[in-house]
Amino acid sequence: MNDGRQIFYRIYPDDDSRSKVTGLFFFRGKRGAKFAVCNAGGGFVFVGAIHDSFPHALELSRRGYNAFALIYRPGADTACEDLARAIAFIHEHANDLGVDVSGYSLWGGSAGARMSAWLGSYGTESFIGKSYPRPAAVIMQYTGLSEITGR
Repeated sequence: MNDGRQIFYRIYPDDDSRSKVTGLFFFRGKRGAKFAVCNAGGGFVFVGAIHDSFPHALELSRRGYNAFALIYRPGADTACEDLARAIAFIHEHANDLGVDVSGYSLWGGSAGARMSAWLGSYGTESFIGKSYPRPAAVIMQYTGLSEITGR
């Protein structure tokens, strides 16, 4: 049912070619609640959002959290850049979105888990050159990441 609320947000300016293939689907929870970004797997070749990140985001929103499902560009580097930009977008538009940016979480499976781990370890500054708060939690599932950073 469409109640007139926006559900997809572009994370890059409209005149940027990246805006045509990236963005955030917003699964609204309670206004003012914390947020989570769910990142689908797909081997950095495709984004399996419909069966991976959408169900997680939907369940989180049903529990009151504001959840986003990121549609990112293929490739590990570009996917991490898009996730960093998504985090920046949410922080920059928190009032309009009605989300609490403190203590947010990153969720992911497979490639999405790796993205979440890398952003949690290295921060947004490593991917977009600007620092935003790091997540309070990174929730990873079914990935083979065995990197230890001390972060």
